[in-house]
Amino acid sequence: MTPQQLDAIADATNPLLLAAFLLSVGLSFPTLPAARPFLLRCGLALLITYGFAHFKQWFSLWPELGDFPSGHMAFLLTVSACFFFLHKKSLRYTIPLAVLYGWLIVFLGYHTWWHLLGSFVLALPVTALCMRGRPRAPDIHSTGQRQSVLFVAGDLSGDMHTSRLAARLALTKPDVMIHALGSPRLGTLAETSGGRWVGDTSYCSAIGITAVFGIYLRARWLDFKLKRFVITHRVDVAVLCDWGGFNCRQLDLFSSQKIPVLYSFPPRSWQRGGSKGLQFAHQVARVATPFEWSAERLTAIGCHATWVGHALLELRSSKQDRDQLRKEFGIGPNEKLVVLLPGSRSAEIKILAPRLAAAAAILADNRKIKFLVPVPEPLVALAQRHFPTTIPILAERAQDCLVACDVAVVKTGSATLEAVVADAPQVAIYDLGWGGRFEWMVLWMWRNIPFIAMPNILLQRALVPELIGIKCRPDAIAAAASHLLTDEGARTAMRSGYTEIRKHLGESLPLSATDSTLVILCELLDKRRAVAFP
Repeated sequence: MTPQQLDAIADATNPLLLAAFLLSVGLSFPTLPAARPFLLRCGLALLITYGFAHFKQWFSLWPELGDFPSGHMAFLLTVSACFFFLHKKSLRYTIPLAVLYGWLIVFLGYHTWWHLLGSFVLALPVTALCMRGRPRAPDIHSTGQRQSVLFVAGDLSGDMHTSRLAARLALTKPDVMIHALGSPRLGTLAETSGGRWVGDTSYCSAIGITAVFGIYLRARWLDFKLKRFVITHRVDVAVLCDWGGFNCRQLDLFSSQKIPVLYSFPPRSWQRGGSKGLQFAHQVARVATPFEWSAERLTAIGCHATWVGHALLELRSSKQDRDQLRKEFGIGPNEKLVVLLPGSRSAEIKILAPRLAAAAAILADNRKIKFLVPVPEPLVALAQRHFPTTIPILAERAQDCLVACDVAVVKTGSATLEAVVADAPQVAIYDLGWGGRFEWMVLWMWRNIPFIAMPNILLQRALVPELIGIKCRPDAIAAAASHLLTDEGARTAMRSGYTEIRKHLGESLPLSATDSTLVILCELLDKRRAVAFP
């Protein structure tokens, strides 16, 4: 680069950094009046540092000092320090920028390293003094406001469990205000209680690094909205459900605002050993986990964890329900029903639905078999493009279809546990696009991952057939499903394994997962009220 180009970069750095800072302030505060105290302190810090750096030139004092200290660097360091007080993680960007900018202005001959050191000694202490005692978030113990709970859920199953918990809280403590970052279902519960629906997280979950790119910007926007809400509203308890990639990044925020966190269904709760999935434990007040070994692992490192069981058990149906559902779906006494679950994400349906449709065509040849395809309501139109018109597409009826069916072909994930709860013999399938397959070959294929389907992971043995990757072919799917349809012994053995899994899910616990989690939540709310009204 030419010296003229470097000079232009040096001139543009401070204005661009200031613009980025002001944009971040705008995203972090809901209104200008809310941001005004912080901005006034930042302005005072800039005024003092810039004035100290230039007053000797303005009044022709101490010419022997030259340009000591550097006004350009003092400005950049002050804005960077203000950025730090706004978002501590900004250091990962501002420190490299300051080093590069310092080298640049020395290289261009504007300043010496001695001048830059003077700017450092001036800017950082002045900014720290100006920020001392700066206004914090509204007092969460304010006696003039209702208690409030913030629910945060992202993936489909977590949002369903969280919505059930929020609905139960609304019935048990109608005076508590509910806020939510979640689906429209959770948002409606929040607004009904008089609270705020902070943002819509529908279909904002991803599996694998390549899939993250598709939702990254949206997730960052939700992150900004959540931070802006938390620092400007009273929140007595935050309830996080699953969605570890997003939720664990918010723990520093809740900790800085002194908001106790109840983590329901923590990340990697299915894992029986090792240290993965435990990093969040010391930043939460309570944990409600679906598996007994998860509670034991968390308790062993000093976390207050409770085994509450799995919320899917609350969906169990009776044989009478099954008979009624089969009649509703038009399944005759001599007919078999195969349910096809292609997933809850559009990418999964695009990949798996064509293969399921082809497998259904193979199975239906010369047999009395009917098929149903349950999908989330927003994905009905997409599913209809991949299945023939003879196969009904049902919105939001997955559990009913699993209860009524003879065999299910299920995309791996929480749906495989839904099949366990419904006592539906199943074949688990999954595959990725070419980007996901490349990621799998580079990052995961060489690791020892014995099982993908949750029933097999929980039992630590092969119970449910898994057709993953290149094995996920229409003929293989049809063969595995046909084996279950015709082999009574295979179905009996699988259902026997299901009985063991349901014990792991907390079938013998005295309270349901939702009721147990509600008890913990009410304890946290009562504790907060006791602090506010000693």
